[in-house]
Amino acid sequence: MGRSYIPRPDTDFLAWMNNFLTALNANLSAFGLVAADLTPLTNARNDFQTKLGAFQSAQIALRTASEAKKDSRDTAESLFRQMAQRINRHPNMTDALRAQLGLTVPRPRQRRGVGPEIPGVRLEVDAGRVIVHFGTNPDDERRNGKPEWAIGANIYIREESESAYRLLAFDTASPYMWEYRGAPKRFYFRVAYRGVREQDEGTPSPEEVVSVGG
Repeated sequence: MGRSYIPRPDTDFLAWMNNFLTALNANLSAFGLVAADLTPLTNARNDFQTKLGAFQSAQIALRTASEAKKDSRDTAESLFRQMAQRINRHPNMTDALRAQLGLTVPRPRQRRGVGPEIPGVRLEVDAGRVIVHFGTNPDDERRNGKPEWAIGANIYIREESESAYRLLAFDTASPYMWEYRGAPKRFYFRVAYRGVREQDEGTPSPEEVVSVGG
């Protein structure tokens, strides 16, 4: 006899066993059986039902713990990034302190001029902030970077009512965070790599737009 009649999903299998036992118990005499013949089946069903319940509870607990861990990491990472960004621009910051703090230590830049690279850009909106990820891999900050010739990037912005971009900031490392507490508006961003000199600016990225505020 084939086994295809037994359902694969666990909950369906449990329902199938319950139905099997009910129907068989109602027809014991037809098969020359007594109630004791069903005891091993009933015990097996009960054991599976208990283990399935424990498994389902563990799955729910795992999902809950995983979501709680992710929320906690997101909060911690955001706070640490904000503080790192704040102290990284402080005049007392040194490369030795950056290394001690586990921050990115800029490599010495000797080359002048402008390369052909255009930064990738990804925007995030989070509680009145726009987080500008820029670089060679803005979707993954762990693998993100910038060209050898660039010491950072110029970040430009314009409101939906403006036709021209204005310089918002220069940053040496992604991401850049900009806070906005005004009325809801659409803002357009562009980013261009910048070299050692201010005039060493590469081709700006295509514009990216977000709605923020309110």
